[in-house]
Amino acid sequence: METPRRDFLLGAGMAAGLTLSGCVSDETIPGATDDATAAGADEVTTGPGAQETVPGPETSSDILMNKKVTIDGNEYIAEDFSLNSEVQFRYRLTVKSNIPVDLFVVTTSEFIRYKQGKRITPEVLEPRINNDSGDFTVPQGNYYVVVDNTDRLEAEPPGQLESKSATVDIEITY
Repeated sequence: METPRRDFLLGAGMAAGLTLSGCVSDETIPGATDDATAAGADEVTTGPGAQETVPGPETSSDILMNKKVTIDGNEYIAEDFSLNSEVQFRYRLTVKSNIPVDLFVVTTSEFIRYKQGKRITPEVLEPRINNDSGDFTVPQGNYYVVVDNTDRLEAEPPGQLESKSATVDIEITY
């Protein structure tokens, strides 16, 4: 009788299928930004040269961003988030490479302008942070939090002919 053998093979095949069905790539391609992120997808947007991808606040209770990342000169990292009511955030940024960066929060439409290289008006601006902590309040709406290693706002990456990378420990909670 081959029923036990078939049952075993069927069970082993199902176990292998279930195990493999959870495999998903979380690879970030340097230089890749997508329109889905600008349209409100809950994921980090990076400028070319930034590293890592982090889920948004809905997947990590009370943590908006908590990571160590190297941001190339003239680049940035950004993460979108939505608020149903006014929220107070706390941040701590430590820049290992002693290069000041800007931390700011903008609406979705202002972030699109920022990506286009246009002048923006941030909701919150913490300029030229090297090692700092503090808090800020953001009203209800759809936003991006950006850690910026460009000269678009107040921080200016050092270097005349070449840009310098900033290695940043970032923690933003709410």
